[in-house]
Amino acid sequence: MHMLGLTRLGERCTTALLVESAEEIAPYVQAHTLASHVARVRDAVDCQLTLVVFGVKDYFKPAGRKKQKDKLITEIELEMAFTDVLVSAGCDCVSVDTPNELALLIVQFTKAIAEAPHKHAKRACDEQADFYMRGDNKKCVSVDKNGNGLSRLWQQMIAILPHSSLETSRAVCSNYKSPLALYEALQDLNSVNEIADIGVDRAGVPGARARRIGPEFARKLRTLFTSDDGNMLMG
Repeated sequence: MHMLGLTRLGERCTTALLVESAEEIAPYVQAHTLASHVARVRDAVDCQLTLVVFGVKDYFKPAGRKKQKDKLITEIELEMAFTDVLVSAGCDCVSVDTPNELALLIVQFTKAIAEAPHKHAKRACDEQADFYMRGDNKKCVSVDKNGNGLSRLWQQMIAILPHSSLETSRAVCSNYKSPLALYEALQDLNSVNEIADIGVDRAGVPGARARRIGPEFARKLRTLFTSDDGNMLMG
């Protein structure tokens, strides 16, 4: 006998929306029981709950004297009730006035719930580092999946070194097209002299003579690419 496994039609969610109109919640607000009402629903669904009140603006829209007297609550009383729900029931309150706003809110919640596992995994990865990597985005270079931008990234890696410059990085990267190429070249003791003799054009200075990279910066590069001590200072 073969057993067939069926895929579940639904999956339990940890977040829910309680959508009610302003007219529906007005009696609860008047009786000061909105927080307990929301808490009962929260306990019934057993998940994080957000109260969405529809049509608040229309409910308080100025009308005739007789209709105004029929309103059970004021705007201030509604705001105080929202605060009570947040403090007593631990649930957020959101007001929307049109069907489009309600639909957009549902889409936003659905998207946030769907992306939550990915964001939690990304946050867990970030927390393993000694610094906030995604916050350290000054002078970043974007690289796409096809590798476009790698040459600019390689130039910037050299340009940010002590006593380096954009012209220096261009000179180094024109001779060594990748970090691996420079690493392999620096395994030779004579490579320091070869790098030191690389000419650097002075951009924006007409008639200026080209200068060399020089032995000091060449030695820094060799230290960076060959040292086994991760705490060694470049100077």
